[in-house]
Amino acid sequence: MEHRRYGEFRFNDYCASWIGIAALLIFAVVSLALKLHFLLAVFPSLYVIIWTWTILAPNIEKFSISSEKIIVKKGRKKEEIPIPSKLCLVVSNVDICPPLAIRTPTGNETHILKDKYAVSVLKAMPLEDALMGLHRNNMHKYTTSTIQRNFDDCRYIYCFVCDSFLLDKLIDNRECQLIIPESLLERVPINRGKVNLHIDVGY
Repeated sequence: MEHRRYGEFRFNDYCASWIGIAALLIFAVVSLALKLHFLLAVFPSLYVIIWTWTILAPNIEKFSISSEKIIVKKGRKKEEIPIPSKLCLVVSNVDICPPLAIRTPTGNETHILKDKYAVSVLKAMPLEDALMGLHRNNMHKYTTSTIQRNFDDCRYIYCFVCDSFLLDKLIDNRECQLIIPESLLERVPINRGKVNLHIDVGY
């Protein structure tokens, strides 16, 4: 069964981007109407296309999980990602990055998808190493984008919006270290007998 990587698309999750896109389009139209240099219309229009695509592209990505691999479909492209027998799984908030935006300890430029949580699949590692990576640069609230950036050194495998069914399917017959921030603990149903659970207290 296929699932959307970021769950159901919701227009309201991207309000800030829609406002920025609308402003750029208005600027491009005004530039044309006033017969200003054509580049003043071309560059904003190109940026609007890129900006819109960075929102839509992740939302058309689908995946399915088998016993040995994650099968990812991006349009006509298909990728098969092997799942190791030992994993480190991190539950977090879900975010999507507009162009040139990254989430930092003091900046919140990415779009947090409300009422959703994700699991990031990492290769097995000592718990101390995982926590150090999650909180690198004093990161308090880690998200899918910060996890990918901090572990994108051959330890990162994949992430997706999760529910109890997908989480159980992922950990079934595998040795898993599951890390969950205390703030999400009540939202995520966990079969504690199947995983080595670490609650990230205070986060």
